[in-house]
Amino acid sequence: MNYYYKNYTSYFTDGKFWEKMKEVAKKIGLKTTSYALILYYVLKKDEVPLTDKMLITGCLGYFILPFDLVPDLIPVVGYSDDVAGMIFAVKRCMNYVDDEIKENVSNKLISWFNVDREYVEKLLENIK
Repeated sequence: MNYYYKNYTSYFTDGKFWEKMKEVAKKIGLKTTSYALILYYVLKKDEVPLTDKMLITGCLGYFILPFDLVPDLIPVVGYSDDVAGMIFAVKRCMNYVDDEIKENVSNKLISWFNVDREYVEKLLENIK
């Protein structure tokens, strides 16, 4: 994967992240939203090494940026590059995902998508 996430770290802030999520969560769907939330909550953990935090902030910065490799304005395909980066970062950072993160992600997904907890728990189990 040849994304240079260091170039996008400056686009990430908490405020911009939540603004973007509010704007696009329903468009990008439950699974992609879960990737973004997992990364956000992993980023907040003190024990995560700086190199992984840089990867996450770059990945989320790229997600926040409206004009990237594949413009987000293109329906369906527009977020494919963002998702690829998120999947890479999530796989790299899954060992930091604990019950607290799963609970935070679950609560947001249940609230935003009006799905039951069991469905979200199965979704999160399958993300590895």
